Amino acid sequence: MEPSLVLSTLKAVSKAVLLDMILESYSYFAVREKRLGEAKKTIERVNRAFQVIHEINDLIVRATDLNKLLDNATRIIVETGGFALAWIGMVDPQTGLILPRAAHGLTDYLKGIKVSIDPSLPEGQGPTGTAAREKKVIVVQAIGEDPRFLPWKEMAQRFGLRSASALPIVIAGEAKGTLNIYSTRYASFTDKEVALLEEVAGDIAYAIDHMEKEEEVERLLFWDGLTGLGNHNRFTAYLASHLQILNSEKDHCLVLILDIDRFGVINHALGVPKGDLVLKEIANRLKVFAGDSGDAARFGADEFGLALDICNKNPLTVIEELRRLISLHPIRLDGDEISVSASMGLAVFPEDGLQASQLIERAKMALSEAKKQGEDQICFYSHELFEKNLKKVELERELKEALKNREFVLFFQPKIDLLTREIAGFEALIRWQHPEKGLIPPGEFIPFLEESGLIVEVGKWVMEEAIRHIKESPVCKDSRMVISFNVSFKQFEKQFEQPGFIQELIETVKASGVDPKRLQIEVTEGLLMKNTRETIEKLARIHEAGLGISIDDFGTGYSSLQYLKDLPASTLKIDYSFVKGLPDERDDVEIVKTILLLAQGLGKKTVAEGVETREQLVFLAGLGVNEVQGFYFARPMPKGECIKWIEDYRPETYFWPRR
Repeated sequence: MEPSLVLSTLKAVSKAVLLDMILESYSYFAVREKRLGEAKKTIERVNRAFQVIHEINDLIVRATDLNKLLDNATRIIVETGGFALAWIGMVDPQTGLILPRAAHGLTDYLKGIKVSIDPSLPEGQGPTGTAAREKKVIVVQAIGEDPRFLPWKEMAQRFGLRSASALPIVIAGEAKGTLNIYSTRYASFTDKEVALLEEVAGDIAYAIDHMEKEEEVERLLFWDGLTGLGNHNRFTAYLASHLQILNSEKDHCLVLILDIDRFGVINHALGVPKGDLVLKEIANRLKVFAGDSGDAARFGADEFGLALDICNKNPLTVIEELRRLISLHPIRLDGDEISVSASMGLAVFPEDGLQASQLIERAKMALSEAKKQGEDQICFYSHELFEKNLKKVELERELKEALKNREFVLFFQPKIDLLTREIAGFEALIRWQHPEKGLIPPGEFIPFLEESGLIVEVGKWVMEEAIRHIKESPVCKDSRMVISFNVSFKQFEKQFEQPGFIQELIETVKASGVDPKRLQIEVTEGLLMKNTRETIEKLARIHEAGLGISIDDFGTGYSSLQYLKDLPASTLKIDYSFVKGLPDERDDVEIVKTILLLAQGLGKKTVAEGVETREQLVFLAGLGVNEVQGFYFARPMPKGECIKWIEDYRPETYFWPRR
C-alpha cells in the first residue's frame, strides 16, 4: 500500500476515534449534569417539606382556634411547599362523605366536589376515599392516566393539576379525614417528600385531637349541658366584661338570681325527665326575656342567673314582667299543665356594687332573704341587708384577737396513694378554737379574713406552722409525705403580690432546713382570672424553689385553658362537687373523665377530694386517679388524733384485696 494511502487511512481512523471520544464524554457529562439537576430539585423539595413541618408545628404550638389552624396549615403547604392546592377533608359519619374543612390554592377545584369513603361508589374509589378507608397514603403521579381519578379527571385537567397525594388523618386509630395535596407537575411526589408529608398529616391529627378535647373541656366547664345556657363560670365572665362597657356608658344593669319554688316536689311528683323539661322551659323563657340586652345562665339544679340592661326603666317594672312570664303561664307537658313560681334576689349596678362577683354575691344574699319570706317573693339587696353585714365588723375584731392570742390551729386530713395504698401526705386545714364558741370551721371565718386583709398574716402563720410540723412531728417522719396548704385567690392577691413576699417565703423554707419538695401550695382556679402572666411568673419562682403547686377545686373556677399548660402546677385536684355524684351521676362521671384526660395529657397528677364511700373509691381507682382524700378515710384531725390515726392505719381496712 502506498504511503500516502496509509497516512490518509490513519488520519480518518484517528478522527473517528476522537469524535467518538468527544461524543462519549459529552454524553457522560450530560447525563451527570441531568442527574445533578434532578438531585438538586429533590433536595429542594425535601427542604421545602422540612420547612412545611417546621412552620406547621410552630403554628400548632401557638394556635387557639381550630378553624384558623387548619386554614393556615393548608396555606403553609401551598405557599411554603410549592404546591398548587391543599385541602383538609373530614369524614361525615352520617353520609360517609369527606367534606372540605379548610383549603388553599386553586380552591375553585373543590366547588361541588363529591368524595366518599364508600368503595362501591366511583367517588369512593379515588385516592382520598381510599386513604381514609384504608388508613394509608395514596399517591397518584399522573392524574390523567389513573382510572381512580376518573370522576374528577376533567376538573383536574381544567385547573392543570397533574399529580396528587392523599394522606389519612388518623386519631385514636380511626381515620377522621384526609390531607390532600395537588401539584401541576407530573410525578411530583418523591418517596422522601411523601414520608415528610405523612408527618405533617400526623401533626395535624394531633392538633385536631388536642384542640377538640380542649373545646370539650371548655364546654363542660362553662356551659350547662341540660339547658344550653351558660353556667355560673360563664355568667361571671360575661358580667365582668359587660360591666366594663356599662361603666364607661354610666348605665344600669340588673343582676338577678332566681330559684324555682318547690322544684324538689315537682321532680319527685313528675319524675326527673319531666323535671328536666320544666328546667328547659324556664331556661328558654329566661333566654327570650334577656334577648340581646342581657344574659341568662343556670347556676345549679333549679337556680338561674339573669343580667339585664335596664337603662332608665324602673327595676320593679322589669321584675313584674319576668314574674308574669314565669308564674302566669303554665308549662304544658304531655297534656299536663304545671304552674311554677320563683323566688328572686336582685342587685343593681352600680348602686350595689361595681364587680361581677360582688353583684352576684349580693343578689344571692337577697335571694336567701326572699326564700325566708316564702314562695314567689322578691328581695332587693338593701340597707337592711347591709345592716346585717355589720356583724362582720365584730367578727373581724374577734379574728384580730384570735391571731394575737394564737387561737388558730391546724387540722390534718390524709391523702392516700391509690397505687401503693399508703399515706402520701396531708392537707393542712386551718380551724379557729374560739374561747367561748368552741371550734369554728373555716367557711365561717376565712371569707372575713380575706375581706379584712388578715389573710396575709394568717397565711404566713399557716405556712410557718406547716414547716414546723414537718420538722417536729412524728407524723412526718416519712420523707415521702407532703404537707399541702391552701392559698385562695384573695390571699394570693393580697399576700403574694406584696413586694418581696415570695423571696421571703423561699428564704423561710431554706432557713428551716425542710426539703421544699415536702411542701405543696394549693391554689384555686380564680388565680387564672386576673394578671395570668404575672401569676404564672410568680408561681414559677415558687416552683423553681422546689415547692409543689396544686390547682385546687379544679373545674369549678373560671379557667383559661390556654394558660393551664404554662402553669407550673404538678397536680390537679378534682373538686368534691364532681366526686359526690360518682358513680351514678352521668354528668359528674363525664366531667371527671375529662379532667383526668386533660391531666394525663399535660403530665399532671390528680387528687380527688371528698371521697366518702367505697363505691366512689373503687370508681376513682378504676379511672386512674393518683390520690384521694375524704371522710371515707378520715375527717380533718388535730395533730394528736392524726398521729394515732397513722399508727392505726391499715390499707386492708379501706381497700379490697389485690388480684
